[in-house]
Amino acid sequence: MYALRWVTIYTLYSAFILIVASFFILQLPWVQTRLTRRVLESVTEQTGFKASIGRLEFYWFDRLHIKNLRITDPENNDMFNIASLRLNFTFQGLVQGHGYELDAALADSATVHLATIKENDSVNNLNINVFVHRLMPRSGKKPARTPAITVGEVLLKNGTFIYASDRDSITQGFDYNHFRVNIAGAEVQQLFIQDDTVSMQVQSLQATEAKTRLSIHQLHTFFRFSDRGLEFHGIELQAGKSYIADTVLFRFSGQDDLSDFADSVWAEIHLKKTVIHPEDLALFAPGTEKLLQHG
Repeated sequence: MYALRWVTIYTLYSAFILIVASFFILQLPWVQTRLTRRVLESVTEQTGFKASIGRLEFYWFDRLHIKNLRITDPENNDMFNIASLRLNFTFQGLVQGHGYELDAALADSATVHLATIKENDSVNNLNINVFVHRLMPRSGKKPARTPAITVGEVLLKNGTFIYASDRDSITQGFDYNHFRVNIAGAEVQQLFIQDDTVSMQVQSLQATEAKTRLSIHQLHTFFRFSDRGLEFHGIELQAGKSYIADTVLFRFSGQDDLSDFADSVWAEIHLKKTVIHPEDLALFAPGTEKLLQHG
């Protein structure tokens, strides 16, 4: 028993020293540089997306600070270009096999550019879907769905979101197929991305759409966008000269219907204490600006 006690103490002590030593080794610049280079080379080789990082810093084993992260798709779109990204994660969440889970993310001066690119000779897909699909282990059998990306909490400062599909542009009003949103600040919970579906709980958002100059002063809602619908549940939106609450749902047979919004999109709207200004409405349903002439 005496020998067993000392063996146990020695084992625990050695494990503690190994963990502490590993942490300090990871702080060495040349170690971080070598690890980063190996990861980026692996990502580029596996996905065909060029990846680069200015600097990578570990804070203990579940926090990571990435500076100047850039991921460029095969058609030379900068899918991600982030000056500063802090991640809080667990290794189990990153390698569990059916998706990628992170506890939290804090991004500063970030640009996300989602664009339709060729996945293969016969299929076009969003670059983010192509990227995630190629990251999955190649077992020879294509999964029915791409793995999901989930993030518990996201804080964003000075960001830009760009969406560019391969569909024709809409010349009048808001262009659902090509738009750019400049984001001053945002707080999002439970971000979920899989295939054509993006959903999130938006706690707050201040932003401006570049083409229409429509300003979002404040937004709180559960948001979901897919190939079949655009949903805002429990919405509290102050945008332009309008205030909207409580639920707004748009249904369509495919995203092509958005180019003929007034005739092809079915809307289910439950409003309370809502004020919609015709100038704002005309951005999404051209022609309604004529209401101003009769106001």
